[in-house]
Amino acid sequence: MSDCIEGVQEAVDGEFGAALTARSAGLSRGPVALGPPDLCYLHKSYRSALGLGGLKLLGGTVQVAQDQAAVGFYHHVIGLDTSSPATVSAYFAELAASQQSASWLAGGSWTISGGVYCCYDAFTRQDLRVHVTIPGGVSATLLRCDGGVVRFEHTLRPRPSPPLGTS
Repeated sequence: MSDCIEGVQEAVDGEFGAALTARSAGLSRGPVALGPPDLCYLHKSYRSALGLGGLKLLGGTVQVAQDQAAVGFYHHVIGLDTSSPATVSAYFAELAASQQSASWLAGGSWTISGGVYCCYDAFTRQDLRVHVTIPGGVSATLLRCDGGVVRFEHTLRPRPSPPLGTS
């Protein structure tokens, strides 16, 4: 597989987690008005076919394939519904399904094993972080500007209740 996701312009993180660390550091500097754009940080791992090595494409360059535990890729997102962790999880599943397939020469595959979706809430001045693992796990936390972390257990934003007398 290519390291690219079809239709998404991604950047390779030079040091695993550096983009998330930079975002956290930017928030700790004080009020950030409307805040940074939403960030989708993906954990991808490369597995060569049959463990024999081969060629892989990483960031536009062809390299000799070695199995890698995790490489960070990120892109910015506008307009994703973050009212529930399930919608963010569905976005990650869509990204995993859109991972480009390999040419016969590559001899290996990239898989998305999880990631973090970050969305800044300008009203509460907190950064919502939805952690997704594939397969199967979603958790959400809020990162306050002072560095404190609050764990979420329910839906991320309150939903309006239906009028009385309706079902």
